[in-house]
Amino acid sequence: MKKDGRAMNRAQSFEHLKGLDGISDSQLAEHLDLYAGYVKQVNALTQELSEMRSERRASGKDFGLAEGTRRLAFEYDGMVLHEFYFSNLKPGGAARPSDRQAFGRALAETERPKYVEAFFRNIDWHVVDQRFNEEPGLRSPSAA
Repeated sequence: MKKDGRAMNRAQSFEHLKGLDGISDSQLAEHLDLYAGYVKQVNALTQELSEMRSERRASGKDFGLAEGTRRLAFEYDGMVLHEFYFSNLKPGGAARPSDRQAFGRALAETERPKYVEAFFRNIDWHVVDQRFNEEPGLRSPSAA
């Protein structure tokens, strides 16, 4: 799946998330649609910016390139954050981290509304704990 020699992003399937506790399948579908839109926009902007560069319009004076790059960053962030969001969930969740774990201690110090509590009942805490203990930097949510 390539255009102009560049790999295109493909929306991941999160079908296994149907039946979450307290988060309806329709709410999940809305999030998945938003995520698919981010993926589509990332691919379109990547192609558009590639064409600008090949036309040698990639100079410091090309405001279209600057705007496209800014938009790409926004859309890319939306795509990746949704992938993190979805990959943290599983129906039934997992045992909440204990106060012995750093993330468990951080949770104990906050208050959450009903939706976030429903979200927490469905989290795969093993994945969250792994990410919490990773070194900061660029990483792919699909590698989890």
